[in-house]
Amino acid sequence: MSLRQEKVNSLLRNLAAKFLARELDRKTLVSVTNIKVSSDLKNATVFIIVFPEKEEGVILGKIRPGEFRGFVKENMKTKFLPAFEFKIDESLKKERKMDKLIDSTK
Repeated sequence: MSLRQEKVNSLLRNLAAKFLARELDRKTLVSVTNIKVSSDLKNATVFIIVFPEKEEGVILGKIRPGEFRGFVKENMKTKFLPAFEFKIDESLKKERKMDKLIDSTK
């Protein structure tokens, strides 16, 4: 990953966290775990975790990528703005599942 991509990732991650804190219900914890920006900076996937997990679908339904794009445009000076997609980060669920499997073999 280039230095430029790393800087963009870091800035977008901070902006995504601020945007979600501003836009979503305070009763649900939403955390940005990762952002993957394409090498041409035209597409970006924002990975989040939601607690409680049963609220994942509701939260994804409330997030408006177009509004986030506008928020980024207001807060970031860049030539190109990526198209954003929000997804649930499944890595923590997989990690928990692996831990349970390991514990069950002991």
